[in-house]
Amino acid sequence: MILAVVLAVVFATAASALPVSIASAKLDGQEIFPDDALRVSLERGQEFEFKITLVSSADLSNIDAEAYIAGYEYDDYESISDKTHAFDMEADVSYSKTFKLRLPADVEQDNYKLRILISDRYGDETSYNYNLVVDAKRHSLNFYDIEISPDDEVVAGRALTATIQLENMGEKDEENVKVSASIPALGLSDSVYVESIKTEDDEETEELYMRIPKCAKPGMYDLVVEANYDRKHETIKETMQIEVVANEDCSRLSEPVLTISSDYLAVNAGKSAEFTVTITNNAPNSKAYTLAIKGADGWLDAAISPSSTFIIGAKESKQVKVSLEVGKQAAGLKELLVELSSDGKQAGQIAVDVDVAAKQGADLKTALEVFLVALVALLVIIALVFGFKRSGKQNKVYY
Repeated sequence: MILAVVLAVVFATAASALPVSIASAKLDGQEIFPDDALRVSLERGQEFEFKITLVSSADLSNIDAEAYIAGYEYDDYESISDKTHAFDMEADVSYSKTFKLRLPADVEQDNYKLRILISDRYGDETSYNYNLVVDAKRHSLNFYDIEISPDDEVVAGRALTATIQLENMGEKDEENVKVSASIPALGLSDSVYVESIKTEDDEETEELYMRIPKCAKPGMYDLVVEANYDRKHETIKETMQIEVVANEDCSRLSEPVLTISSDYLAVNAGKSAEFTVTITNNAPNSKAYTLAIKGADGWLDAAISPSSTFIIGAKESKQVKVSLEVGKQAAGLKELLVELSSDGKQAGQIAVDVDVAAKQGADLKTALEVFLVALVALLVIIALVFGFKRSGKQNKVYY
């Protein structure tokens, strides 16, 4: 009875074991063997590829394989592992599976095992272990922390500061480390030196200071942080985004200025008039503008020359002429609006008063002018007649 129980247990165990083996294994192209006394050396921060060839002596379903390194202190945040999708295997057929893993920069220097676990839904897993040793690079600095103030956005014209904390994960102490921060698109940069950073230690820089130009264009900019070390032979770099917000004072200073030669015009109905508009572009770049006359519907026609749309260079001015043709039936004090727009938005507006005299007023004036001319002519004729009569009396002969 005892023998029967033992045999049943043995057969049950044998039946549940996976008939899978690793025929070959390569780490970054180098062949390695399980539980070999010859360990493979890897460095902190290194990415590596592990490729295995699997063979099964029976048909299998829903197999997966996992490669992992245990013992990393922060494995619950960043595991050193990779895993395949589920796959099926046929007997006496080889299958290649590739794992890609990365050692964190702060993993401790020590001996480790790269473990390969092959399993299915219910059977016993099959495992293989490969011996590794993790070393540190001779020179290796990392950015442990980068603090930016303000941390979300900075108003143009104000200062941006950066404090950088570096950690030394290399075998050697680092001396005279140059740390810089820059915003290339704005031509800004600042740098400091860290005198010494001991191995397995960290140091924080002094504040790096950059003042954003007052009229910098709003938007997202790259902030580039660099550290040069090992006698400037090694460089690490990190790029982050900062947002620059427009300065309201600068926005007002960059608004265009709209002026006219006269804001009051007196004109007779049916006649014409004109005035000049001067536009000054205070923006730091060329801009396209459009000029329009509003409020002229029904009583006059307005024309802008040489064109109603034009481009003005940065800090430059342009003059355009506005010609008005007043309708014959117009009369009274009217208002025109000279409106300037750019990029589909209103950029300026100014009012012009037009005092239109009625047409009959113009006819009366003409009649008065004709009357005066006729009166002058009549006086001239009377004077001539009087002169002739006087001359006749002086030449009379008496007998």
